[in-house]
Amino acid sequence: MRVTQSMLVGSVMRNLNETRIALDDLNDQITSGKRVRTPSDDPTGAAVALSLRARQTRLDAQARGRGAALDWLNATESNLADMATTLTRVKELSVQAANTTLDQTARDNIAGELEQILDHLVQVGNARIGDRFLFAGDRTDAPPFTRDPSPAGATYGGTTNALTMRVDAGVELRVGVTGDQLLPVFAAVAGLAADLRTPGLAIGPARLQAIEDAHDTVLALQSAVGAKTNRLQAMEERAGLDAVALAGQLSTIEDTDFVEAVLAFQTRQTVYQAALAAGAKIIQPSLLDFLR
Repeated sequence: MRVTQSMLVGSVMRNLNETRIALDDLNDQITSGKRVRTPSDDPTGAAVALSLRARQTRLDAQARGRGAALDWLNATESNLADMATTLTRVKELSVQAANTTLDQTARDNIAGELEQILDHLVQVGNARIGDRFLFAGDRTDAPPFTRDPSPAGATYGGTTNALTMRVDAGVELRVGVTGDQLLPVFAAVAGLAADLRTPGLAIGPARLQAIEDAHDTVLALQSAVGAKTNRLQAMEERAGLDAVALAGQLSTIEDTDFVEAVLAFQTRQTVYQAALAAGAKIIQPSLLDFLR
C-alpha cells in the first residue's frame, strides 16, 4: 500500500493528540490530587469507592447520633450531680433537725431552707437541653415536674418511657432518666420540712433514712449515666478507627500517587516533545508533494 503524505500527517497528528490527551489527564491527576475523577477513569475502582462512600455516610450518621446521645448524657449527669450536691446539704440539715433540744423557731428556719432547696431540686428536675426536657421520659416538650405544697413535694407529668437514641447500626441506647425515679427524692425533702413545721413531732430514724435513700438514689442514677457515657466514648474510639481505615481505603482507590504521576508526566512530556520534533520533519512539504 502506498503511503501518502496525508496519511503520514494524519498518523502524526493522531499520535500527538493521544499523547496530549494523556498529558492532560496526568496533569489533572496531579493538580486535583485524584486519580479517579469520573467512573470512566476506573469503572471497577469507582464502583468500590461508591460503596465505601455509602458506608462513610452511614458512619457519619451514626457519629451524629452518638454525639447527640453524649450531649444528652452529659447534661443529665451534670444535673444529677447538682442534685447530689444539694442533697448533701439536706443530710446535714436532717442531722440538725433530729436534735430534740431545738425550739420551734429553729425548726421553722431549717424547714424554710429545706423548702428553698426543694424549689431548687424541682427546677433542676425541669432542666432542658435545647428545648427538650431531660427528665420527662419520651415526652420532652413539656416540663415534667410541678411543685406540690403537699408532703409529696412535686408531681410528675412526664412518661415512664426512657428516651432512646440510635448510636450505632441496630443499636438503640436508653439515654434518658425518667422523672418518676426522682419523686422519692422530692418526697423525702418535703416530708422532712413538713415534720419540722409540726410542733412537737420528733424527726425519727425513718425520716433520716429517707433522706439517705434519696441521696443514694441520685448517686445510683448518676453512676448509671456515667457508665453509658463510658460505653459511648468507647464506641466513638472504635468508630474513629473504622473511619480512618475507610478513609485510607478511599485514598488508595481514588487519590493520585504523586511520585508515579509526576514520573509518568515527565516521560510523556519527553515523548511528546520528541514526537513534535519528528513530526515536524515528516510533514515538511516538498515540491514533489505539491506536484502529486
